[in-house]
Amino acid sequence: MFTNIRLSQIDGAVLNKAAVRLAKPMPVVSDAAAIETVPVVQPALTTRLEQVRWVNPELAAGIAMIREPIAGVPRNQITVAISPTTTVTDEVLFEAANGAKFYLPRYRVAERNQQVQMSLAGSPQGWSLTIHLEKYPAAAIQEPARTAQELSHAVSVILQHRLMPGVDNGGQKELIFQEITTESGGIQAVLQVPSIAERDLLYQVLTNPDYAAILTIRRSARVGIPLSEVATTSSAIVSSGTGTIRGTWTFSFDTGVEGGEGDVWWNQETNVLRQMVPRSNAQIVSLGVRDFDAITVNELQSLSYGTTPIDGSVIQKRFPKQTIPIFRPVDREVSRINPKVNPNVFRQANSSRFRPIENSDPVWRGPITDDDDPTAFRSNSLTNGNVFAVKTNSGNFSKVQVLSYGYNLQVQWVTYRSYVEPQFREVTRVLDVVDRTPFVFPPSLHPYIFSSITGNNTTFKPTLQQVNGHSYYQDPVERQVFYYLPDSFKLVRRPESPHYPLLSIQFQPVGDSEDVRVTIGYWAYPYVDAARLEAAATELVKKIPSPMPAGVTGVVYQPLVASNPRLYLGLPQTDGLAYQERPEVLVELRTGFRDSRTLSLEEFQSVYDAIFSPTTQLFQGQVQVSFPDGQHTEIIPFTAQMNDLVGEKFDYSKEIDLATGSIRATLKNAIESPIRINQLTTKIAHDNAQVNSVISLLSAPLPTVLQPGESLSFTVTPDSAIAGSSPPQVTFDLSAIEVLADSKAIWDKIVLPQSTMTYKRKISVNTTKSTFGDRIDVISIDLKLGTTINFTRDLPIDSNGVNTSVTTPIRDLILHEADSGVYEYRSLVILNDGTRVEDPANQWRSESSETLWVTNTKLPAF
Repeated sequence: MFTNIRLSQIDGAVLNKAAVRLAKPMPVVSDAAAIETVPVVQPALTTRLEQVRWVNPELAAGIAMIREPIAGVPRNQITVAISPTTTVTDEVLFEAANGAKFYLPRYRVAERNQQVQMSLAGSPQGWSLTIHLEKYPAAAIQEPARTAQELSHAVSVILQHRLMPGVDNGGQKELIFQEITTESGGIQAVLQVPSIAERDLLYQVLTNPDYAAILTIRRSARVGIPLSEVATTSSAIVSSGTGTIRGTWTFSFDTGVEGGEGDVWWNQETNVLRQMVPRSNAQIVSLGVRDFDAITVNELQSLSYGTTPIDGSVIQKRFPKQTIPIFRPVDREVSRINPKVNPNVFRQANSSRFRPIENSDPVWRGPITDDDDPTAFRSNSLTNGNVFAVKTNSGNFSKVQVLSYGYNLQVQWVTYRSYVEPQFREVTRVLDVVDRTPFVFPPSLHPYIFSSITGNNTTFKPTLQQVNGHSYYQDPVERQVFYYLPDSFKLVRRPESPHYPLLSIQFQPVGDSEDVRVTIGYWAYPYVDAARLEAAATELVKKIPSPMPAGVTGVVYQPLVASNPRLYLGLPQTDGLAYQERPEVLVELRTGFRDSRTLSLEEFQSVYDAIFSPTTQLFQGQVQVSFPDGQHTEIIPFTAQMNDLVGEKFDYSKEIDLATGSIRATLKNAIESPIRINQLTTKIAHDNAQVNSVISLLSAPLPTVLQPGESLSFTVTPDSAIAGSSPPQVTFDLSAIEVLADSKAIWDKIVLPQSTMTYKRKISVNTTKSTFGDRIDVISIDLKLGTTINFTRDLPIDSNGVNTSVTTPIRDLILHEADSGVYEYRSLVILNDGTRVEDPANQWRSESSETLWVTNTKLPAF
């Protein structure tokens, strides 16, 4: 533990914001499960993850967009006013359950009699800067705010300025006003400074524009927001389009993708018996021939659905076997067609000279007569124009119309989101408003602000101190304060349990093409090695002038606030790995940065592999900080490794035996991957005393691996008795803990549910005339995850083949669960005497080349 180091209150705004309530206190949610953060021997010297919004509201807003929560409650369970949108601003009115309207006021420095209401003067604590701030509504709601009430909120006031005047990249200092009190029409904020040097610096900050001073009024409010923007719309379209439900295949109307579990199964019992069968929890109902566009979502929701399949059997008579269902050129074929039996076919053959193979029935089932199927009472409710409705596995409602009946069913569909009562959740949102930029008041224009204070010409500059290769910047007036930089930036785990990676992946098709683009959203957080700071303190304490200020006993660390950190990110490009600057990304050294990148599917494959590899340098980067005065540049690495994320891994609970001072503790794996515990070391403390301890009665011997959700329980007993009034506390050394990153489990936690889950791989299918020989008329290739390609002996064959594509699950590609180069197909041939020969229905051939060359060895034997 630190003995001579004090970490300055980097969360000062958090404590300060609770000092003043402008309305009734907001409710506090208790943790009934008594889950705690694991106390560690070397605590992280960074802002707590859940407190980031108080330090960097803009970053917090971006983090909230990485992945929307999925849990909410009805509006009547929300106890605070509700925002009309998920994005909370002070330019909207909030509404309570009783219909009352509220607004969040802004603040600015008050002016009376053409004088700003602020002063820098002496005080019992030394000197104080007092500012009177008045409330006002945003211009966008100025009129409606007249009749609205003020939203309950809290306020912090922060004065920020450059550490070095005139140097944009010289670092910044934040001064948090310690006293905030309410007054008529606004608040009074007071900043106390105890020393003359601090007073003189404050005078220069307020009078010299080179310090670029900014006054920020930070407001926080507890409000309700919709669970998502979509959740407020009951008739939103989930998916729609036209497509094919192939024979023996399943189809999902939520995603518009065939295969997988699906909502329906186009079952082919025999050559003529066919049924549309609901799958899993889905239900179905036939509506007959209907006006498709006239069917509303309200009607769909009112239907009586069931699990009885819809009969779609073949009921028309077929022609004798001598009728061959292919057209050749007229001079060879027309004479074989009986115009009395099939006049439409005869006319088509005469007019077009060719008869195309029927696309709606690409896998030829052969001619059928009455004798081929003795089954009685067949019906077909899936003929052209028929409509059926599906209640999907996700509870949505879909209307489906048959466009073309056949072994492969051509359909159009529209799936609507099922109506559910709008869901909401309570959140704390923090909003900043800045008054006057820069916040400067020349003494010649505002002498009343400074009374008899004139300041001096002292130049205040931080002093660079180097210890063990790390840079520390000593404050120019508070010489006990040293600003430090983080050791690195890392990906983050969610602060709430379960602590899944705060990372999102979304796959989206590119327009009408078959390409897929991948968007990665993530939060990178600063990591600080506490042991490094502790070691440096023994050298830095020698730089503090004597005597030390009152109440100061050693080094005071503060994270550096840099003016313009620059992010450079290394990602795979078509010509290799390249580092590119990301000037649009806001980087804050105390809270990190939120970024989003869009890649091709191939590039993302490399990135996903890299974040599970300890050696690959893909998806890495660095933050560059030029400081001070451009004399040198600090480099802070960014590493994205899934086995080394910032944040909690365990849920921790304990039971204390006050009689013995022992603690029964439990560590529960609260992440998605296994955790190996090689060793545990603990200490127990009472008040300010701390002793070594012994771990016993472990529920599993060490080393052990905890799977997600599993726990390790044990008893921690002090080596010797400790006297103290407070309950004993245990601290853990978790340096011997390893995360065994599970790429499959992580995939399931970071892929957004609305992602496209398949992609289309382009291939071509080709053959030669010699393959037909003297007996084959038609060759048909049925791609398992694609279309059907037909070749006819008497039609020309393009030397480049037929371009098509096969559908492949993205998950299988990224997780290497299947060879991405393999696809499957079945072959069928129709001989010139009408005989049909095909591969068995459950047997598929495999191919991996970009061109499928159909040769005689790839055809069924006949």
